[in-house]
Amino acid sequence: RVMASRIGLATAPLRAEALLAAAPLDAAYPAPTAFAAFSAQRDSIRAALGSLASDQAILIGAYGAETEWCAAARLAGYVPAATFFSR
Repeated sequence: RVMASRIGLATAPLRAEALLAAAPLDAAYPAPTAFAAFSAQRDSIRAALGSLASDQAILIGAYGAETEWCAAARLAGYVPAATFFSR
């Protein structure tokens, strides 16, 4: 039983619709663009989270640069995908 929402962030050129079709996610949205301003990163992540509080979200990411998204959106934390999926 899943006790958390699984929201994907599609990094270009991958589209959110394709990510949603390919992965067991509850929703998918475009990821912040590369080198986006902090405010643009925050707004993009907040749009994906909807009513979920930022401090209740953990980002599981494949790229170290995604840690900046956590800071911009004030997420609870970042877990590298290699660590999360290594069990």
